[in-house]
Amino acid sequence: MVVLSSVSNKQNLLIGFVLCFMSAGCPEKSVSSESEKEIVSQGLPGDATSGTRELDIVEARMPRKSLDMAPQSPKAGSDAISTDTVGNSGQQKDAMSGADADLVEASSDSQGETDAVDAAKELPAVAPPATPEAVKEVIKAIGRRVIVDEAALKATASNLGSAEEVMGRLDRMFEQLQVFKRIPMKPERNRLTRALKKYSREMGFELKNMKAEQSNGAVSGIPSTLVGNTKIHYLRAQVRGVIQMEFELSPINIDGLERWVKRLPAGVDRMIEVESVRTREKRFVVKSKAFWFLPEAYPTHFPEILSLLGYLRSEGLTEPLADIRQMASPQKWKSIRTKVAELKQFESAASKTLTTYARANQMEARWKFFEEMAKRIESRGLTELFD
Repeated sequence: MVVLSSVSNKQNLLIGFVLCFMSAGCPEKSVSSESEKEIVSQGLPGDATSGTRELDIVEARMPRKSLDMAPQSPKAGSDAISTDTVGNSGQQKDAMSGADADLVEASSDSQGETDAVDAAKELPAVAPPATPEAVKEVIKAIGRRVIVDEAALKATASNLGSAEEVMGRLDRMFEQLQVFKRIPMKPERNRLTRALKKYSREMGFELKNMKAEQSNGAVSGIPSTLVGNTKIHYLRAQVRGVIQMEFELSPINIDGLERWVKRLPAGVDRMIEVESVRTREKRFVVKSKAFWFLPEAYPTHFPEILSLLGYLRSEGLTEPLADIRQMASPQKWKSIRTKVAELKQFESAASKTLTTYARANQMEARWKFFEEMAKRIESRGLTELFD
């Protein structure tokens, strides 16, 4: 129980790193939860921990929120009804009204006028055409937004050192707690079998009839790139592989088996979860699991940088770019175009920071699995293991 106890004792250390991670100005956590998106990764087929629902992975593009931005359309998958759905239902309603045309004609003139007014209310609202005055105000609003976005990009780029420091601390913590020794980067089945047999002999048991079935663990469902304020939520099947084992221990000795289970975490380097024990022909039949970490898989993360057209559209202007340009002051147009283009110079440095935090996010998922398994193994007693 020495290694597991050290894991529990250093639980607060992880919390400290997470706090440092947040206080270092992590751009992934710098905005409110309302604007932050989380990508739920797609689990491996047949993995019990990934759940029955599989979600498609898409590249997330999220413009930064601003008070000047036009209202966003409802999010996909939400309970809100999209404009397309409303349009379809409106068409169905009109078709039903057409079927009762005879009844409408037989009604009074005043009723016909009321119907006409109601029909007009159902027509979709059309945005008024842009005017030079409206374009002037939009350019001013974009100018204010560019100042804010430039400051955010500079802050993200300057946080690269803090992100690298967070990763360094996580690496050192994994090394101090020997996380990669207990859950290695490869299955190492033969080494695991030898270690279990040696430990069992030392505890007074003979281990026979070892059966080990290795899952075909492979990282899948992780997008190669992310854009904007978003992060990956890793499923267990994307973090670790599983070796399902069954073996026999003899002779029958309940007290000896209790010691065998209790001292297993300290007696074998690998993290092993004993799932069940039963007796068969004067032997204990033990079912257990061991794990290995899958290869690193995290996206290259880019900041959200809008083009001039993107800014104009987010401000509600729908006209072609050339038409908007004709309504703008040439001097103001050239100035705002230059300011928007200059945002790209911060993309590379900001991307390095975001990608470093993306790697830290995967390391946190590995740690979470390690910590949960350690607590589960430490808390289970022999009585709970018998079928």
